[in-house]
Amino acid sequence: MDAGLAGRLVEFVRAGGTRRVPFTTRQLDGDAFTGLGSTRVEDEYRADPNQVRALKPGQCFAIGSGLAMKLQIAPAPPLTSLHTETPADPVSA
Repeated sequence: MDAGLAGRLVEFVRAGGTRRVPFTTRQLDGDAFTGLGSTRVEDEYRADPNQVRALKPGQCFAIGSGLAMKLQIAPAPPLTSLHTETPADPVSA
């Protein structure tokens, strides 16, 4: 990814703001849980930078008022499927 695109991605993701989410860890002893762990609250971007980077054609994020929503835009029909009629000649009508 070029530096210009990366900069725009960061600017876009920051525009969506963050939300506070709990992040939990658990302690292991080998492959077994010890029963110990911790939870802390962290800020998380509303629009995940990896999801923004992986958008496919027709996909986007809508951002407004500190909220972000991933959208899928329906593709337009191909031009060959649109039929245009020749308008009637108003003189002969």
